[in-house]
Amino acid sequence: MVLTEEIQIPNITLIQHVKFAILCARQVCIDSEWNVWTDVWLSGEDRSPKTLSWAFALAENSGEFVAIMAVNAAIRLQWTEELREIKWAEKGIKLATNRTIYRTAIVLPTIDFAALAEQAVKEET
Repeated sequence: MVLTEEIQIPNITLIQHVKFAILCARQVCIDSEWNVWTDVWLSGEDRSPKTLSWAFALAENSGEFVAIMAVNAAIRLQWTEELREIKWAEKGIKLATNRTIYRTAIVLPTIDFAALAEQAVKEET
Protein backbone atom coordinates (compact mmCIF):
# COMPACT_ATOMS: atom_id res chain seq x y z
CA MET A 1 0.00 0.00 0.00
CA VAL A 2 1.30 3.42 -0.99
CA LEU A 3 0.26 6.70 0.59
CA THR A 4 -0.85 8.95 -2.24
CA GLU A 5 -2.30 11.84 -0.28
CA GLU A 6 -2.30 12.73 3.36
CA ILE A 7 -5.49 14.29 4.64
CA GLN A 8 -6.06 16.22 7.83
CA ILE A 9 -8.19 14.55 10.46
CA PRO A 10 -10.93 17.01 11.34
CA ASN A 11 -11.10 18.34 14.86
CA ILE A 12 -14.52 17.29 16.11
CA THR A 13 -15.76 19.34 19.07
CA LEU A 14 -17.66 17.90 22.00
CA ILE A 15 -20.82 19.70 20.95
CA GLN A 16 -20.52 18.13 17.49
CA HIS A 17 -20.23 14.68 19.11
CA VAL A 18 -23.44 15.34 21.01
CA LYS A 19 -25.22 16.70 17.93
CA PHE A 20 -24.23 13.58 16.02
CA ALA A 21 -25.54 11.32 18.79
CA ILE A 22 -28.85 13.19 18.87
CA LEU A 23 -29.19 13.14 15.07
CA CYS A 24 -28.54 9.38 15.04
CA ALA A 25 -31.03 8.71 17.82
CA ARG A 26 -33.71 10.74 16.02
CA GLN A 27 -33.51 8.28 13.15
CA VAL A 28 -34.84 5.42 15.28
CA CYS A 29 -36.62 7.00 18.24
CA ILE A 30 -40.35 7.35 17.59
CA ASP A 31 -41.33 9.25 20.74
CA SER A 32 -42.74 12.51 19.36
CA GLU A 33 -42.16 14.51 22.58
CA TRP A 34 -38.54 13.40 22.71
CA ASN A 35 -38.11 14.40 19.07
CA VAL A 36 -39.50 17.85 19.91
CA TRP A 37 -36.73 18.14 22.54
CA THR A 38 -34.13 17.21 19.92
CA ASP A 39 -35.30 20.09 17.72
CA VAL A 40 -35.03 22.49 20.66
CA TRP A 41 -31.59 21.22 21.70
CA LEU A 42 -30.16 21.13 18.17
CA SER A 43 -31.34 24.68 17.50
CA GLY A 44 -29.64 25.86 20.71
CA GLU A 45 -32.96 27.27 21.88
CA ASP A 46 -32.95 25.48 25.24
CA ARG A 47 -30.16 23.35 26.66
CA SER A 48 -30.97 24.04 30.28
CA PRO A 49 -30.59 21.38 33.00
CA LYS A 50 -34.38 21.40 33.50
CA THR A 51 -35.00 20.59 29.84
CA LEU A 52 -32.28 17.93 29.88
CA SER A 53 -33.95 16.29 32.90
CA TRP A 54 -37.27 16.30 31.06
CA ALA A 55 -35.68 14.78 27.95
CA PHE A 56 -33.95 12.09 30.02
CA ALA A 57 -37.27 11.18 31.70
CA LEU A 58 -38.93 10.93 28.27
CA ALA A 59 -36.10 8.74 26.99
CA GLU A 60 -36.29 6.46 30.03
CA ASN A 61 -40.07 6.15 29.77
CA SER A 62 -39.83 5.31 26.07
CA GLY A 63 -37.27 2.59 26.77
CA GLU A 64 -35.27 3.73 23.75
CA PHE A 65 -31.62 3.03 24.56
CA VAL A 66 -30.40 5.35 21.80
CA ALA A 67 -32.46 8.22 23.20
CA ILE A 68 -31.11 7.61 26.71
CA MET A 69 -27.51 7.60 25.45
CA ALA A 70 -28.00 10.73 23.33
CA VAL A 71 -29.45 12.65 26.29
CA ASN A 72 -26.66 11.26 28.45
CA ALA A 73 -24.14 12.82 26.05
CA ALA A 74 -25.99 16.17 26.23
CA ILE A 75 -26.07 16.04 30.05
CA ARG A 76 -22.33 15.38 30.16
CA LEU A 77 -21.78 18.33 27.83
CA GLN A 78 -23.77 20.49 30.26
CA TRP A 79 -21.55 19.30 33.11
CA THR A 80 -18.50 20.15 31.04
CA GLU A 81 -19.73 23.69 30.52
CA GLU A 82 -20.77 24.18 34.14
CA LEU A 83 -17.85 22.54 35.91
CA ARG A 84 -15.12 23.08 33.34
CA GLU A 85 -14.24 19.41 33.80
CA ILE A 86 -13.52 18.87 30.13
CA LYS A 87 -11.19 15.88 30.32
CA TRP A 88 -13.50 14.02 32.70
CA ALA A 89 -16.66 14.59 30.67
CA GLU A 90 -15.05 14.18 27.26
CA LYS A 91 -14.68 10.42 27.67
CA GLY A 92 -18.28 10.12 28.81
CA ILE A 93 -19.57 12.17 25.87
CA LYS A 94 -17.62 10.09 23.37
CA LEU A 95 -18.70 6.82 25.02
CA ALA A 96 -22.37 7.86 24.99
CA THR A 97 -22.06 8.98 21.36
CA ASN A 98 -20.40 5.71 20.33
CA ARG A 99 -23.08 3.65 22.07
CA THR A 100 -25.77 5.68 20.32
CA ILE A 101 -24.12 5.14 16.93
CA TYR A 102 -23.65 1.42 17.53
CA ARG A 103 -27.23 0.82 18.62
CA THR A 104 -28.61 2.98 15.80
CA ALA A 105 -26.66 0.93 13.27
CA ILE A 106 -28.14 -2.28 14.68
CA VAL A 107 -31.70 -0.97 14.55
CA LEU A 108 -31.36 0.79 11.19
CA PRO A 109 -28.50 -0.75 9.18
CA THR A 110 -29.15 1.45 6.13
CA ILE A 111 -28.59 4.73 7.99
CA ASP A 112 -26.50 7.35 6.22
CA PHE A 113 -23.98 8.21 8.95
CA ALA A 114 -21.97 10.42 6.61
CA ALA A 115 -24.94 12.73 5.98
CA LEU A 116 -25.69 12.93 9.70
CA ALA A 117 -22.04 13.68 10.46
CA GLU A 118 -22.04 16.50 7.91
CA GLN A 119 -25.19 17.90 9.50
CA ALA A 120 -23.63 17.69 12.98
CA VAL A 121 -20.56 19.69 12.01
CA LYS A 122 -22.31 22.10 9.64
CA GLU A 123 -23.04 24.88 12.10
CA GLU A 124 -22.02 24.87 15.72
CA THR A 125 -24.50 26.47 18.10
